[in-house]
This record gives sequence, C-alpha cells and structure tokens, in this order.
Amino acid sequence: MPPLKERRPNQSLQPTAPKRPWLISNVGQKMKIFDWLFGRRERALENVSPYAQQMLVLARQEADRLFHSFVGTEHLLLALLSTSDGAVALKTAGIDPVQLKKIVEEALHPGTTVRREAVIPCTPRVMQVLKIGGKEAAELGHDFLGSEHIVLGLLRLRKGVAWQSMKKFPVSLERARSEIRSRLFVSSQMPNQASEPTAPSGRGSP
Repeated sequence: MPPLKERRPNQSLQPTAPKRPWLISNVGQKMKIFDWLFGRRERALENVSPYAQQMLVLARQEADRLFHSFVGTEHLLLALLSTSDGAVALKTAGIDPVQLKKIVEEALHPGTTVRREAVIPCTPRVMQVLKIGGKEAAELGHDFLGSEHIVLGLLRLRKGVAWQSMKKFPVSLERARSEIRSRLFVSSQMPNQASEPTAPSGRGSP
C-alpha cells in the first residue's frame, strides 16, 4: 500500500465550488464586457450614413420618451413614423402609418424609472436592420440608405416588436420591394427642382 500523503495546513476539507467561466464577479471585467457589447456597437454606428444616424437619434428620443433603457426596432419604427419620408415609405410598402403607430404605441409599455445611462444603447436587432437595409440598397442599385431601405430591413428581419406590428398588415417583402423600387425609379426620372427657389407667398416673380 502506498503511503498516505500528508494534508497541508492551508488545504481545506470543504469541497471547492465548480468554476463558472460565464459568471463574472469582477466589476472591471463586467465593464469591459459591457464596453465590448455596447461600446463597440456604438462606435460601429459612426460608419453608418448621416440619414441612419439621424434616425438613430430620433429612435433614442422615442426610447427616452418611454423611459426605456435600450433602443429596439420598435423605437426605430416610431422614428420612421415621426418623419414624412418614413411615413411615405411605409405607405408605399402597403402599410397605413397612422394605424401602425397606434398598434406600436399600444404594444409598448413605458418604463417606471428614469434611466441613468448617458447614451441609450442599441440592441443587436437595430444593427441588423441597418445592415440589411444597406444590403437592400445595394441590391436595388442605390448608393444611399434611406427610409425605404430601413423599412425593407425591418420586414426582412422578421423579428422584434416592429415586425410583430407590421405583420398585422397584408404586406410582403417582395411586394414592398417592388413598390419601393417603382417609386424610387419614378422619383429619379423627375426633374430636380430643388435648386430653383420658389417665390415666397404674396409676392410675384421679378
């Protein structure tokens, strides 16, 4: 029989708890993970188009209005509904913007506490919508990201509160893509009159 090994004084007789690599107790490590999840995501938003950044600002305002601690697809949809071009894009896709806003508002519940974050982080689904919207723009041959492409991104993602609200209307991705392609084509064929200033009301032309 081999000799028994002597137990060291600093060794405990109690069984050691199993290691849990997914359980992070260190505050610094938690902050690093938070920065990885949200900080890099926010820095990635610097590469999106100015219009997309504007829509994200409006989406954050909607989240702040509802006392939500995140920016989800529902807030992005409300941001689209708050602009005239977003409402037109939704209507082109076969969705009534007035009825859609009522459905979204009824589906959301305001938060009970005031948020403390300086910047409300975006959810991964919002990033996916913007990414898909960029793909839709490229497939349509467009060199910009507009409200129409974000609408297609929301329809193509098929997830989140925004999709749950939009699917209450008889709309399909292919139909929406076809209608949006037709409207943008017609708009591109129209002469650009934005550079010609119109005469103010009450005054005649010189």
